[in-house]
Amino acid sequence: MATALMDSFQQALSREAPGCSFADEVIAFLVSALEENLAEDSEDALFENWCPYLISYGASSDDEEARLLCRRLLAQLRNQDSSPPARPAFEELNPWLDKLQLMQYADEADAWCSQNNIASLDQLLQNWQSFADNVKLKFLERKRVERAFIERSWFGPPNDPYRYTMLEKIGSGGYANVHRCSRGQDIFAVKNISLTKLRMQTDYRRVADNLHNEVSILFALRHPRIVALFDVIEVQDQVLHLVMEYVEGGDLHGKILEKKSFSEPLAARV
Repeated sequence: MATALMDSFQQALSREAPGCSFADEVIAFLVSALEENLAEDSEDALFENWCPYLISYGASSDDEEARLLCRRLLAQLRNQDSSPPARPAFEELNPWLDKLQLMQYADEADAWCSQNNIASLDQLLQNWQSFADNVKLKFLERKRVERAFIERSWFGPPNDPYRYTMLEKIGSGGYANVHRCSRGQDIFAVKNISLTKLRMQTDYRRVADNLHNEVSILFALRHPRIVALFDVIEVQDQVLHLVMEYVEGGDLHGKILEKKSFSEPLAARV
């Protein structure tokens, strides 16, 4: 069994299921199941092996939640395979310090990030008080960093509330807005559905059932031409976040309006 794959799996597990501790032999079994089933391109068989352990070790409460976690673990592993390892220092640091008029602390900030394995601005802001204390910011400088933290918008499940960073809006509809969002260096699209608005509708139950069916169908579909759904997060019974694959270039409706008509070969590719 490849040591690199074991390490990658443990890193993904620590990010997606923080606080859960798995025995070494269980980790070895989960990785062996991964090697066997991915060779056969069978996610369902892999999930059948993984889910009972994720539930029994407290990482998930039921089979549906365990399958969500399985998909996030696979996404983490695929991203690790395709991305270079993150460095403690990050490109956003100096531009951010300059924006807040803190460039005089650049060396101290870089050293603090290196010592604490801070690899993104999100991580820094989530630990802004420790950063301000260690860099020895003055009162007004500290206030500027605190304001930057307050203005940053995150969302995630109760056990990981900073999982995603909300970025700019890219679309909207009657009950939902669509934003770009990020997790570390990975970019996604998130559909933010207002459950409060939905409950005001007279046919709320029908709309809620349709929404549930849409989520179930999207999770079941895996195709290069279909946008993948990676995560579902409900925040305080008010907003439902659907974290999906981010595809640049606009939507199909916009392309139809732009081109007026599609040739048969082009339509076959859509």
